Amino acid sequence: MYWDGGECWRVYTFIKGAVTLQTCETGQQFQASASAFGHFQKLLADFPADTLYESIPNFHNTKARFLDFEEAVARNACGRAASVAREIAFVRGRREFASVLVDMQERGELPLRVTHNDTKLDNVLFDRESGQPLAVVDLDTVMPGLSVNDFGDSI
Repeated sequence: MYWDGGECWRVYTFIKGAVTLQTCETGQQFQASASAFGHFQKLLADFPADTLYESIPNFHNTKARFLDFEEAVARNACGRAASVAREIAFVRGRREFASVLVDMQERGELPLRVTHNDTKLDNVLFDRESGQPLAVVDLDTVMPGLSVNDFGDSI
């Protein structure tokens, strides 16, 4: 839906009795959140993910992110690289892991899926009374991706 200013707005149906949670206080809440995002992916398992627009290019492209990291270290724009040398060494020591998932996807070993890409607890609406998940919200980052990234993000 577009308004006079050309801005795009998304409208949701109001869900009575729905609440969001900022922190997980019980294991049941964590499990319910995981179930909601799992159900989201299950419902979209057959959707052709490659037809979706990538709203944040290279969001989970860890190969590209590692190159960006190296460029930022080399640029040292704020002059703080020396003070975080141990942290830089830690990241560089894991270079071989940075591209594992991207490489697997490129080889066809991991399928491209519809992913939420912001699987935090407060992006699930819960029923105030039962604590059961009602809906996954905040869909502006839904794009093609790897389901394992959604899992890792939520954990």
